[in-house]
Amino acid sequence: MEKFRKHIEACFKRVEEKLGKGPCSKWDTHDFKTLSENIQEETGTLLSVSTLKRLSGKVNYASHPNKTTLNALANYIGFKDWGAFSNYCDG
Repeated sequence: MEKFRKHIEACFKRVEEKLGKGPCSKWDTHDFKTLSENIQEETGTLLSVSTLKRLSGKVNYASHPNKTTLNALANYIGFKDWGAFSNYCDG
């Protein structure tokens, strides 16, 4: 789980850079909505605001997200899928 958490954090660092709204710890609901819309436009996958808040750590949640969610995030930051991003992180 620790390795997974580090990958999620690394992913959100890239998301923050791409979205250009500063650290997600300071985002409000509108910022997460903007991210949700951008992800849908670029990947065709709709991720809810609540899902994005959970993944970003804004809301506590201990479970693993599903593969479609992880793949959409990886696609959004320029990777083929979550596996490719995880392999990149493990470098």
